[in-house]
Amino acid sequence: MTRMSDKTVLLGLLLLLLAGTLFFFQLGATGLFDADEPAYAGAAREMLERGDWVTPYFNGQPRFDKPILFYWLILLSYRIFGITEFAVRIWSALAGVGLVALLWRAARRRIGGEAALWTGVAFSANFLTALLARAAVTDMLFTFFVTAAILAGLTAVEE
Repeated sequence: MTRMSDKTVLLGLLLLLLAGTLFFFQLGATGLFDADEPAYAGAAREMLERGDWVTPYFNGQPRFDKPILFYWLILLSYRIFGITEFAVRIWSALAGVGLVALLWRAARRRIGGEAALWTGVAFSANFLTALLARAAVTDMLFTFFVTAAILAGLTAVEE
């Protein structure tokens, strides 16, 4: 693999700074919205209160409609940051920044540096991307892992 130039590294870092700013700026400033955010946050809070990291409950009822990983991540951030909106949303924002990094790397390998930069900027600035990266829903985390798997498979086939 060829070594990245200093300019390429700087542009990649600037892209991650842009994505991080868009996705993290005042992340916990607003209350939970949508129907799903309070459900994830409440279920994780109940798991923490019960000391049960296996069964998610929401309003005393078992909640098995989503995989447990997202609840575990929220529980982990509750332990680190306390029970806040920021703690509930941080994993979506981190997955969004990670997704920008994955797309930039994949585009840089296939279509070149400047196009890769614009790929990352366009994805970061997309309204729906920014919305999902700032919401405590599983969509951004799921998209990150699916994209990583697809790109890993593509890389394996190419090599």
